[in-house]
Amino acid sequence: MFDMVIRKLGAGLSAASQIRLKEMLAHRKHLRPREDLQRQGYTPQEVHFVLDGILCRYKLCGERRAVLTYLLPGDFCGPHPDFGGVMDHGISSLTAATVVSVPHHFWREQLEGNQDMSRAIAALFLSEIRVQRQWLANMCQPADKRMAHLLCELRTRLAQVGLADERGFALPLTQQELGEAL
Repeated sequence: MFDMVIRKLGAGLSAASQIRLKEMLAHRKHLRPREDLQRQGYTPQEVHFVLDGILCRYKLCGERRAVLTYLLPGDFCGPHPDFGGVMDHGISSLTAATVVSVPHHFWREQLEGNQDMSRAIAALFLSEIRVQRQWLANMCQPADKRMAHLLCELRTRLAQVGLADERGFALPLTQQELGEAL
C-alpha cells in the first residue's frame, strides 16, 4: 500500500525521503463506508494519505452533499499543515478505506528540511487544483460528457498507482455517489 503513495509522489523522492515517508505512514486508520474522516467546520490536527478505498471531499448544500473531488489510493488529502484553520469542506469515505494520519507538527518537521518531499506535496496540490478547475469547466457540459470525463479521470489517476489498465478498473460507487459529483 505504501508503494501507491510513492508512485503518486513521483520518482523524484530520494531514498532518504522514501524511508522518512514510510516511517511517517505507520499510523493507519480504517474507515467504514460513509464515515467522515474530517467534518466541515472541524479544525484538523493531522494530515492524511489514502492507502486503500475511495474517499471524497464534499460540501453540504442544505440537506444534499456535493462531492468536490474523489480521493484515491496514494492521494494526499491534507489539509496542508500550515493551514491551521477550520475546514470549509468535509472528507468522507465512500467505500471501506484505509488512511494514514500524520500529526501536523511531525509533518511540518519532515517538510522543513526536505526539498524533494516539499516539491512532491506541492505538485500533488497543483494537480488537485487542475482537476478542480476541469470539474468546474465541465459544469457547462451535458451530463453524459461530464460522466465520460469523470470515468477517464478516474482511470488515469488509478493507473498512476497500478489500479487500472487499458481494460478497465474497479469502481465500487453507487449511482447516487456518482450523481453527487456530477
